[in-house]
Amino acid sequence: MKQRLTAGLWQTMKFIFVGLLNTGIDFLVFNLLAYYVIGLGSPTAYFFCKSIAFLAAMTNSFFFNSRFTFKKHDQKKGLWWRFTLITVSTFLISSLISTLAFNGIVDHTSLSAILAGNISVVISVAVGMFINFIGYKFFVFQNHE
Repeated sequence: MKQRLTAGLWQTMKFIFVGLLNTGIDFLVFNLLAYYVIGLGSPTAYFFCKSIAFLAAMTNSFFFNSRFTFKKHDQKKGLWWRFTLITVSTFLISSLISTLAFNGIVDHTSLSAILAGNISVVISVAVGMFINFIGYKFFVFQNHE
């Protein structure tokens, strides 16, 4: 029992580490697009910047979670599709929440669009990490501690 608890805690710590790495990639890509490429002049522009950033982080997430966190080295076709299903579902849910937050912050505060966008990204990361861990552990990489 103690060994299983320790393994589960270690797995959770690795997931958090990978999540922080993914968050860094998400913020980096989002801000590069928002500052230098697209801008944040509208909710559509925000959603586009966030979508590209999410896809970059998702690619990194699959590589590190499959090999490092959940130790699933055999890359079967079904594994990628389950991962994509969970990740895209998470993307839709967290992006909807963060887009609503972005609109609310911009409409009801005097914060800049960039700051509002980053606050909204933090919200989407928190929601996304929770949903992804549950989905990855029990649906994508099940039976792999």
